Amino acid sequence: YRTGKTKCFYLAVVFGMLSFYSYSPAQMVVAVTAILLLLSDWKIHKQNWKIVLLGVGLGLILAIPYFRFLILHPGENKRHLEIVNSYWIQAVPFIEKLKIYFSTYIELLDPRYWFIPNTVDLERHVMREYGHLIRWSLPIFLLGLGITVKRIKDGNYRLLLIALLAAPSGAALATAGITRTLFMVIPAALITALGFEQVFLWIERLKVPRSLIAGITFLGLGFANFFILNDALTNGPTWYSNYSLNGQQYGAKQIFTEIHSMLEEDPNQSIYFS
Repeated sequence: YRTGKTKCFYLAVVFGMLSFYSYSPAQMVVAVTAILLLLSDWKIHKQNWKIVLLGVGLGLILAIPYFRFLILHPGENKRHLEIVNSYWIQAVPFIEKLKIYFSTYIELLDPRYWFIPNTVDLERHVMREYGHLIRWSLPIFLLGLGITVKRIKDGNYRLLLIALLAAPSGAALATAGITRTLFMVIPAALITALGFEQVFLWIERLKVPRSLIAGITFLGLGFANFFILNDALTNGPTWYSNYSLNGQQYGAKQIFTEIHSMLEEDPNQSIYFS
C-alpha cells in the first residue's frame, strides 16, 4: 500500500482484524498500531482517502462478530479483567490507573526485562538463567535500534518503531507477563537483524568474504538453537521445584496414573484431588 499498490490496504485490514481476534491483548496492540500507522502515513492516506474509507468500512464489517459478542455477553470483557486481576477494575483513582499502566508499559519496553533473567514472570514461563531474548544479542539489538531511530524519516523504519512501541500496549492492561507481550519478538528480531547487517558491513570492509560471514553466522545461530534445546530438555525438569499452580504444574501424569491404580484395587473408594 505504501509503495503504490493501494489495493493491498484491504488485505492489511483483513490481517489486522485476524490479529485482533487472535488473543485478547492483541485488541489493544492492533488498535495502537492502527492509530500510529494512521499518523505515520497521513499523507499517503490523504492521497488515497477513498480506499481508506472503503478499508474502514471493510474493517467495520469484519468487526460485526465482535460487536455481536459484546451485545450477547456484555460483562465478558470485565470478567476477563477480573480473571487476570487487572488494576483497571479495582477501586483505584483513574490517574493512579494511568500511572500503573504506563509504568508497566515502560517495564515491558525495558531491555533488561527481555535480555536479563527476571523474577517477574511465572517460573513455568521462563528458562532458568536465560533472558526472554538471547543475552549476547543485546548490543546488536541496540545497534539496530539506533539505526532505526536515525532513519525514522523512512516509513519502513518508522514501521519497526511502531511495532516495537505497540507490542506491550495490551499486556500493560494487566500485570507484566511474557505470554501477553510476545508480540515484541517480531520487531526485536527485525531490529536485531538490522544490527547484524551493519556489523557485517563493517567486517566486509576488512576484505572478509560475505559468504564466509554468512556461513559463520548460520553455524553460530544454529549451534545456539541446539544448545538451548538440549539444555531445556536435559536440565529443564530440574530448574525449579515449585509444582503448584504458579509453578511448573508438573506431575499430572504420575498422579493420575497412581489414582487409576488405586481405583483398580478398590473401585469403591473416593479420591479427592486438588
